[in-house]
Amino acid sequence: MECQNCGTHFEGNYCSNCGKPAHFEKGTTAEALQDAVFSLSDLDQNLFNTIRQLAIRPHVVINNYLRGNREGLMKPFVFLTLWAGLIIFLEKYFILTGVSSSSGIDKETNFAYNLGYFAGYYTYYLWIFYAFFLAVTAHLLLGKYSLAGHLVIAAYLLGISTLTTIVLLPLMGDAAFVIHPIPYLAILIFYFRSFKGLMAPWERISLSLATTLLSMVFFWVGLTAIFAIAWYLGFRPTS
Repeated sequence: MECQNCGTHFEGNYCSNCGKPAHFEKGTTAEALQDAVFSLSDLDQNLFNTIRQLAIRPHVVINNYLRGNREGLMKPFVFLTLWAGLIIFLEKYFILTGVSSSSGIDKETNFAYNLGYFAGYYTYYLWIFYAFFLAVTAHLLLGKYSLAGHLVIAAYLLGISTLTTIVLLPLMGDAAFVIHPIPYLAILIFYFRSFKGLMAPWERISLSLATTLLSMVFFWVGLTAIFAIAWYLGFRPTS
């Protein structure tokens, strides 16, 4: 008998390769519900395994993923998007963000105030955008992997750093996520740990620090330049 799922020839009630039943009804409600349950179960297992592995040994996760050993791992940008989305949800509904109001500031015409407001209320998009700057900086400084490889690393490390920051949110006060030092400190620590085995400890420290600081500079220079162009064209986020 040939499996209708993977094409393997087998005998018995289940495929020896993928486990698909030899006889099943296509498109039934029961099968759809079963697939949904299995998909959610796999997602939960991959999510918690990815968190655990990144927290304990991020260098092993990254090396395994880049070598093609991805069993039990959530995809890097799905992992990042999940936590970035949770951050924006928490900040929107539970945490006061943005720039503190002041009677001495003209909110509609003050460039710095509007830039801070923009950063505070578009955190989700900006944080994913930051992954590109982090990857480019690490690629220029380290050069061990391709840019695509560094994008994978950046997504994973931004994801676990974001989760760490979520746990520490009570310490952040009312500051916007992307302008608070805690997320960047978490990135620095996880980058240091992800370089384990690649270089001496002092090189890991200097490279992790340089990657984090330079990517922050590139990110904020790029963000300010883009916002300045939008400002010149009449964009006012607070109006």
